[in-house]
Amino acid sequence: MPLRDFSFKPRYSTSRDDLSTSFFAPLLLRARTYDRAVGYFRSSLIDLCREPIAEFAARGNRIQLICSPELDPEDRAAIQLGYDRRDDFESLILNSLQSLIQDASSKPALEFLATLVAVRALEIKLAFRPGARGIFHDKVGVASDGTECVSFVGSANETAFAWDPKGNHESVEVFTSWSQDSGRVREHAAYFERLWRGVEPNVMTVDFPDVARTVLMPLANSAGVEAAFRSLEGAPRRRTLQRHQLEALDAWERRGRTGILTHATSSGKTLTAIRAIDNWIHVAGPAMIIVPSKDLLQQWDRELRMEVGEVTLQRLLVGAGNDLWRQPDVVEGFTRREGPPRVTIATVQTASTNEFRRRVLEGDHLMLVVDEVHRAGSPVHRKALVAAGARLGLSATANRAGDPAGTQVIDEYFRGAIESNFSIRDGIAVGRICPYRYFIHPVHLTEAEAHRWQSLTIEIARLLGGDEAMLDESVRARLELLMIQRAAVVKQAERKVPLAQEVLQAEYVSGHRWLVYCDSVSQLSQVVDAVRCAAVPAQPYYAEMPGDRAATLAHFGAVGGCLVAVRCLDEGVDIPDADHALVLASSRNPREFIQRRGRVLRSSPRKFSADIHDAIVLPPAGVVEPAGFSMLGSEIARAARFADDASNTAVRFRIRRIAQEYAVPLDEERAREGWEPNMMEDEGASSD
Repeated sequence: MPLRDFSFKPRYSTSRDDLSTSFFAPLLLRARTYDRAVGYFRSSLIDLCREPIAEFAARGNRIQLICSPELDPEDRAAIQLGYDRRDDFESLILNSLQSLIQDASSKPALEFLATLVAVRALEIKLAFRPGARGIFHDKVGVASDGTECVSFVGSANETAFAWDPKGNHESVEVFTSWSQDSGRVREHAAYFERLWRGVEPNVMTVDFPDVARTVLMPLANSAGVEAAFRSLEGAPRRRTLQRHQLEALDAWERRGRTGILTHATSSGKTLTAIRAIDNWIHVAGPAMIIVPSKDLLQQWDRELRMEVGEVTLQRLLVGAGNDLWRQPDVVEGFTRREGPPRVTIATVQTASTNEFRRRVLEGDHLMLVVDEVHRAGSPVHRKALVAAGARLGLSATANRAGDPAGTQVIDEYFRGAIESNFSIRDGIAVGRICPYRYFIHPVHLTEAEAHRWQSLTIEIARLLGGDEAMLDESVRARLELLMIQRAAVVKQAERKVPLAQEVLQAEYVSGHRWLVYCDSVSQLSQVVDAVRCAAVPAQPYYAEMPGDRAATLAHFGAVGGCLVAVRCLDEGVDIPDADHALVLASSRNPREFIQRRGRVLRSSPRKFSADIHDAIVLPPAGVVEPAGFSMLGSEIARAARFADDASNTAVRFRIRRIAQEYAVPLDEERAREGWEPNMMEDEGASSD
């Protein structure tokens, strides 16, 4: 099929087009040569566009690619000293080869790439700017069918994230030789030819070094491109890592493969960790993943099968009803140094038992990944932190509120946090997190609740009459109990139940997917009954619930309705279609409300925004709360954090008015991490 038989548009943009299918594939299916000069190349593009590239190569055609190698400033400076230092140059390129193929670390993708290079279907040259601080960053492409040509320029690099409709916002301008643009096409073709021959001024273009080619050649399929494509066709399509994920992996590697990844919710921490695991298990040894619940154990298993593949990966599930590990030598076999790629996924409840731990073969060959890593700081669960050569923790908020000793255990084991450069606002900007509106609903205590709350507050203030740091252990224990009791009054406030009914009756529309967060099963039951009375379909969801929790989530995702939950939706459970949330109970622990916000902010093709409704309990009038132990202060601090990134900015002024009315020092409260014990959080066995 000649190029001119296809009606190419003059401009393609990812806001309107799927560049890979509407432009790139039709171009390759009609071309005999494809010349491309770009700043960056990722072989993830080959995985995204595997069919047209395989068909192009099978016809004996050729891709000529010029790109910049990914080198740090010291590498570039060394190269600028002169290409005649060939040994140094080849060593640098060999080191950068891993970046070049970063998204094709699975064997089928590497095999396909290597085969393209081996049969000369893909030829690569590298471009530098001698004497300059910057890199070669031009982006031009020319395709020819032997008679006619198509050229294009634009913002897109030769990466999957540039061509994928879910990736960057990119555009290209297209020119054809059979139109009035023929002069532009000739100009682009001549420019690429000068680059390829190395005669373009101020650009040094060099061949892909033989030493780097020798790394790829043993991976090539001797039967040719079609055989390599068949192997790739049966492999999972790996998702493309975004820049912040690649930077996190790079930082983890530089830190000696240790650290805690603390990117914001929906940043793709799980995918980042899986890529690190995939790289490790194919080179160094087995990996073990520790999770806090049955739901996350199943979710990690699905993600691993999708990203790494089921054929080449051996998996062992431990806990939550999975008892194969109890058989002789099973855990030992999965954690010994020698063997094929293996991953153990265990609940933290089982992983911290002496029976499991004594079977694990610890050592520098083992990689340990801990999801919701704050769990591992408790006195019981820290036993799961076995000796390992690679250590990666995951949590949007790794600190344990009210437990500095547990936080120190985590910090010392993982050797600190990997600096985060991905916020909620970043997530919204790149489409990983959906925009949201935030609404607050003040709730007053009943007369009996107000009296109970007031009595507890007076007793707390009496105990805090001196310096908190000077309190003896018995007084601190009494203070902790009083704080728990007062928090329970707020979390269990009776008027939250009619509020839930009122909000859902007014806001629920058929097809909505609401998450309602309660404090206890008792409160959950009351809310479910009240919401159903308002003709809103509601289902309970909690750890000990009768019936199938997975089926409940599946029905919720397919049909919608209202899922009324206690705790077990807080950590990591993926419900991307949830578009509304009502928070009836929250602690002063920042992690809890960050996780709850994250459940409803995950992006999904079926939603464009989310709404979060939050119950704010107001204290009785006339009671002065102890400084730093203010009930309303913690409520307002949470609300202010939610409001920071919300699209309806007016809610911030409403929060500030409440703070002023009740004399709450808003900015001070937000700067102080809440003091509240985390009882019930770590040692419960219900998740297992």
